[in-house]
Amino acid sequence: MGDKIDKAFDKDTSYRTLELVNSWITAADSKSSILLAFIALLVGLTSNSYSKIVDVILNGNNVSITFGIIIAVLYLLVLFLVIYNLILVFTARLKTGLSIDHTNLVSFISVSNMTDQEYLDLAKKATDKEICEMILKQVNINSKIAYQKMKQFNKALMYSFILIPLTIILVTFSG
Repeated sequence: MGDKIDKAFDKDTSYRTLELVNSWITAADSKSSILLAFIALLVGLTSNSYSKIVDVILNGNNVSITFGIIIAVLYLLVLFLVIYNLILVFTARLKTGLSIDHTNLVSFISVSNMTDQEYLDLAKKATDKEICEMILKQVNINSKIAYQKMKQFNKALMYSFILIPLTIILVTFSG
């Protein structure tokens, strides 16, 4: 079976696979940027609502006071969860839970731990098969990073769907 992998994943195919996986990471970042802009819009819509809710709390009856507090707290809690998950999408993943190969020419972590001369020496003596293996190791690491980013984006999106009706209720309630 190893021969099939060697034939199927030459250096160019491995590199194209790495580019594909990197595009998944870019897609997660792009989707999260769009969602962040949408959340900023929702926050802008509710910016005047809190002063009006304070008026309701100070001058309203018990039912309106309770409702106003519950909606405001729920809104802030869900907003926090959305922003927290978006921050996790944008946070650089330096620890993937895998042991770091300190001789990988493709990993920025490995390269940053080498001196200039160590990097040049390793690059000169690396065979195509070794480079292919380095690329495939990076594909594995980047796939895990892409998965984590997409998972956090999906959580942020789910909380955003909860935030939309809360925003409508908050804006309507504050009149």
